[in-house]
Amino acid sequence: MPSLTARDWKLSPSLLAATGKTTDTWYSFTLVVTDLPAFKAHLSELKEPSRILEEYPAANLLKLYCRWSNFSQHILPLPELIFADLSQTAPKEEQVINDFDLSANSVNLAHREFPSITGRVIPEAIFSKRNYLNTIYEKIRADIAPYDPGNVLNPIWVNSRGAIPRFDRGSIEIRLMDIQECPSADMAIIELVIETIKALVHEKFMGIQGQMRIHTEVLANILDETIRLGPSAKISAAGYLELFGLKEFSTARQVWEHILNRLVQGNPALEKWKPELSIILTEGTLSDRILKSIGGDHSQEAIKTVYKRLAACLGQNKMFVP
Repeated sequence: MPSLTARDWKLSPSLLAATGKTTDTWYSFTLVVTDLPAFKAHLSELKEPSRILEEYPAANLLKLYCRWSNFSQHILPLPELIFADLSQTAPKEEQVINDFDLSANSVNLAHREFPSITGRVIPEAIFSKRNYLNTIYEKIRADIAPYDPGNVLNPIWVNSRGAIPRFDRGSIEIRLMDIQECPSADMAIIELVIETIKALVHEKFMGIQGQMRIHTEVLANILDETIRLGPSAKISAAGYLELFGLKEFSTARQVWEHILNRLVQGNPALEKWKPELSIILTEGTLSDRILKSIGGDHSQEAIKTVYKRLAACLGQNKMFVP
């Protein structure tokens, strides 16, 4: 295969790993350019043939069909080309059913080189702005400095924990919740989380001192288990269960059922979303319900059938029920 090293900054990881490609074989490439008309003009000047399959002028993006040799020797060096990927690259991960409730969440465990960016995803037990700035942001700044000579990366925006304080706007950004199948499901989950946070702040379950004694490691282990097992995850940490007034071993589903039942009484905002929340608590998370619908058939056709139903749920603003 012709060497791509000289211009590998333009290439996706799949292209960088594409060793052994046959030079005479035709491939479909997805390309991003700075100037689409100029790029097309340069293409027309090349002796080797190529064919534009699709183009999206608003994004300066196109799909190009050509020989591997033509791409690597003539097209890749064109000055307008800034990114290239193989169009045939399939998102195979989306067909993998593994022991993670949501496979994408396993990405949270992948930050090995810069552990200061995510920590354990669950934030550290730091209770003042000054300590947070000195402990978290300064560590991130120091770790990324060798890779950021232009001082472009702001540690505030690099911070990738599951909950991040935004001191400039007096808020905490929660980043652990995925979008659901319809707006009603989104709003139901958001309302339950908001009401739970309010209850914690107002010490309805436990006083602030008791809350502060819950270690990050305990919470991180619970998160890891719920990523892996979803609502069925077993929670045995006594301090955490006591936080919500529970004294016995519980599953994640049982904890949320207890919280909902405790907060919904006399709470019109939460009562409004009880039907949607009941579906989630009885039928499972969206990923649970998708897996139930697929059953043992992990073929593309089975997955497409389920996702067509999900598209209908979005269009009709209805919950997805297997």
